[in-house]
Amino acid sequence: MKNLKTAVRYFILSIIIVFASISFSDIYAQSNKLAEFNTMEDIVANYGKSLNSENHGVRMCTVEYVGRFNMSNFESKLIEMLNNEQNTEDKKIIALSLFQLGTLKAKKELRNSFLTSTDNDYKEFCSGLLEKCKEYDKLKTEYFETLVVNMLESK
Repeated sequence: MKNLKTAVRYFILSIIIVFASISFSDIYAQSNKLAEFNTMEDIVANYGKSLNSENHGVRMCTVEYVGRFNMSNFESKLIEMLNNEQNTEDKKIIALSLFQLGTLKAKKELRNSFLTSTDNDYKEFCSGLLEKCKEYDKLKTEYFETLVVNMLESK
């Protein structure tokens, strides 16, 4: 009888330990849970705040990512920044982002910036970007001309 009571006690104790460990693991998992994924609106809002940041590094990094991820909704802000920027290196980063956006408005502003700039280093950089634009446009034109010819021949 004594052994039976001891066995029941150990059994109840082991069940309590199992339940406690399960509840602690759930609490631990909830505390280490990753944050909910941000919505696209939140991400875009964060980029907008970063472009207006007082922190120079954050601002220039955001400019680079706007171009890299082709976020054309910030095109007007980049154009404004390009027109107001005095630092040559920062102007190059902004110009590269505008080039990566590839819109007609961005190319036009890049060309205007090239024509109005007096900085030879910046003009040389923009000249290279504008030359790449011309090459890309030429390739794109050839591709679409070939596509149209092939479509007509296949009929």
